[in-house]
Amino acid sequence: MKLLLLTSVLALGLQASPATAQWRPMTHDDPMGKNSEMTYIVQDRKSSIQTIAFGFRCHLRSKKWGLTANFDTYLGENNNLRLRYDDGKVTRHSTAISADETALISWINVRREMKRVLAAEKLAVQTFDYRGVEHTAVFDIRGFRDAVQKHPGTCLLP
Repeated sequence: MKLLLLTSVLALGLQASPATAQWRPMTHDDPMGKNSEMTYIVQDRKSSIQTIAFGFRCHLRSKKWGLTANFDTYLGENNNLRLRYDDGKVTRHSTAISADETALISWINVRREMKRVLAAEKLAVQTFDYRGVEHTAVFDIRGFRDAVQKHPGTCLLP
């Protein structure tokens, strides 16, 4: 049933437009110099109830990529995130939850996940909160490579 819901959201979701997505780069500097990171964020503009943001985090020291999904609502101890690129299959990711329990964070297999990101035009993201309420958003993810290449010194793309 949950797979059917996610498939339905994608089918009705984002219509392709000629412009690329608006990726916003954000730098987070660690005063101790160990965990500075660059995050590239895109927001779901279709949801009228809440703002859901999805992004990729690059730890500048280790050059490792992670992904983050901020649902701007209390999720509880949920740690499952489901992703679907374009019309591909749904993948499940185990995640850590943020301190305020509104965002999910996961380290990713860079080669596999980044190839999907760079080839796709849209991404559906889904999780369920502590009450079992579904939170799903569809993002236009085009233009990610260009956004990263504008900031040399961050993580490399495959």
